[in-house]
Amino acid sequence: MSVIIVKPKKDQDSKNTKDEIKGKIDPVGLRISKFREASKGAVVIGSDNSKHIASLKSQIEREIGKDYVVEIPVKKKPKLKIVNLKSSDINTEDDEDKTVKKIIRCNNLTEDESFHMRILKKLKNKYKNLDIIVECDSKSHSYLLSRGRVNFGWSRPYVFNHISVLQCFKCLGYKHYAKDCKAKSSVCSKCGENHSYKDCKSQTTRCVNCVNKNAINKTKNIDTNHTALDRECPCRTIIIKELDQRVDYFIHKD
Repeated sequence: MSVIIVKPKKDQDSKNTKDEIKGKIDPVGLRISKFREASKGAVVIGSDNSKHIASLKSQIEREIGKDYVVEIPVKKKPKLKIVNLKSSDINTEDDEDKTVKKIIRCNNLTEDESFHMRILKKLKNKYKNLDIIVECDSKSHSYLLSRGRVNFGWSRPYVFNHISVLQCFKCLGYKHYAKDCKAKSSVCSKCGENHSYKDCKSQTTRCVNCVNKNAINKTKNIDTNHTALDRECPCRTIIIKELDQRVDYFIHKD
């Protein structure tokens, strides 16, 4: 999906931005698949056709460009998760540049002008080994992912595509940290009520995010019978899909 963001040059509500776009822009012939309000008065518009979104961008700039800025968001670099690295090959104190150089050397990566790699996180797992999150350029990402494993010292750990999902552990919603949460009280991840998980006595499992999604959509189509931390949660799946569309993956040319 191709996306544009329409931002007002003055302070105003996103609804006003949306209403002005509706009033002055003709969407006929454009396959618009997303049209939603965002923060700070902005509106996000998406289409499955990149030519249509380019045409829409030109139309908005022509009709209301004096009052709005129209941007095509820059796609983010892809990430990899390399799992279960042995303590004999790496530890938490290892210099990040040293780790990157080891990945390059062991896997015959080429450091050309497009090359990018940095270590974002090192996480101890239940086996007392390390998992690492690596941000890299799209070509290196594609190459390492296609192999399924990477060479690293005396081991060949598995590698997976990684999408960072930000979830608040106070309200259990997405896209913000608990320290920035505006909710007045904590929400239980098991039953969705206003108490902590450790105090929960409910026999019912109910995901607060899916309950809220059904309420917004005025349906009962989304299954709510799971915890808000379930990795298969429908709301989490939607978030991952949205985030995945913002990543600059390598496109193989035939």
